[in-house]
Amino acid sequence: MNGLIFLTGATGFLGSRVLTRLSRNPQQTVICLIRGTPPSGHPPNVHFVRGDLLEPALYTQALTECDTVLHLAAATGKNAPAEYMRVNRDGTKALLDAARRAGVERFLFVSTIAVKFPDKSHYYYAQSKQLAEEAIMQSELQWTIVRPTMIFGSGSPVLEGLARLATLPLVPVFGDGRALVQPIFVDDLADCLTEMCDTRDLAGQTIEIGAPEVLSIENLLLRIRRGKTTVLHLPARPISVSLGFLETFLRPVLPITAGQLCSFTNDGTITASPWVRDRQTRMKGIDEMLGLSQTGLATRQVDQIERECRTYSRCLIGQDPSGYVIEKYRIFHQQLETDLALDRFDRYLIAASARSPLWARLADSYASLLRKNSGVRKKLVLTLALLECTPPSFAALDRVPRGGPLGALFRLGFGAMQYAFTLLLAAIIFTPARLWMSER
Repeated sequence: MNGLIFLTGATGFLGSRVLTRLSRNPQQTVICLIRGTPPSGHPPNVHFVRGDLLEPALYTQALTECDTVLHLAAATGKNAPAEYMRVNRDGTKALLDAARRAGVERFLFVSTIAVKFPDKSHYYYAQSKQLAEEAIMQSELQWTIVRPTMIFGSGSPVLEGLARLATLPLVPVFGDGRALVQPIFVDDLADCLTEMCDTRDLAGQTIEIGAPEVLSIENLLLRIRRGKTTVLHLPARPISVSLGFLETFLRPVLPITAGQLCSFTNDGTITASPWVRDRQTRMKGIDEMLGLSQTGLATRQVDQIERECRTYSRCLIGQDPSGYVIEKYRIFHQQLETDLALDRFDRYLIAASARSPLWARLADSYASLLRKNSGVRKKLVLTLALLECTPPSFAALDRVPRGGPLGALFRLGFGAMQYAFTLLLAAIIFTPARLWMSER
């Protein structure tokens, strides 16, 4: 494998692994487009260009030296629809045009299996990738499009999200749980992409890549959990519609988006080409992926009391508690625990609230109106009392906000609106669990 490769997304979850493999060949030069500071300690055959996909003037000169573009960079996560389109659609078009003008021969584009979903409503990431694919197919370059399935591995955002669901006391499954998935381990995908850079017979093809094992999304969640549990099926369509509405106002703080629910209602499996089938025999299975990723329940367990205290503190004041507060929480909690008289739903609500500050806010919003004597409210009050009387956390609570009366009025209005939306989302999430538990 010789020549020069122009790589985007080189510092990302997948891109960093691809770069490591490409750089092992001293005769292979890799030029990486990055937005931040170049990492240190890279091999001499790796070079970095700082720039943005939508500013071709910053990287066109580097493209003139390359014969292949491997385009991995993308907007993911919980971005606004316009950002997905700006980066994934418009950024890809800008790179395509710059590559054509620079005389680049080949363009390898990493898309997503979600482009195949029949229903991509609210899934703006998949929509933007589909539009990027269409632009690539119309280009004059020798293109290859790669559609990977769910990518697992240490640091995988999708796996971490599934693990948060799988380790709840009741595992929530949106829809009937029968949608099929076919995850691939990140190192296996990186191996395939590296090999593609030296493969000339895939031009004009769309290659779907996934490991050989296919299972339902519900079974995947149970495999991640690695233990017996109860699955709670939630209506996917009403929740998706509600989330789609809430995203306009609360996208950054929502635990899941309407687009992400598409993986629960659409099959994410591949139509394997002969090229992929030849390599699937060397790919890792689900259990091996999870073991290497260290996402099983046993490896993720931490001290529950400390986790509660830390999560509640971040929820209340936006910062971690001191060691003194944690220790006092333990001591007072032992007495509090004997007075709580928790039922099954209370224990579920507490376990959910300890997952993150957002889950704590959701649980508190629900309990404040629909479960006023809940254990989670008492635990939050205990945490607040400890933070209030302990330095340095009391300063965060006693700080006088700026803005005067007008600022206070604005904060009051925004807080009321935020509470209303949080309560609505919490009711959607927790009411089915409460009803289900009350029947048993």
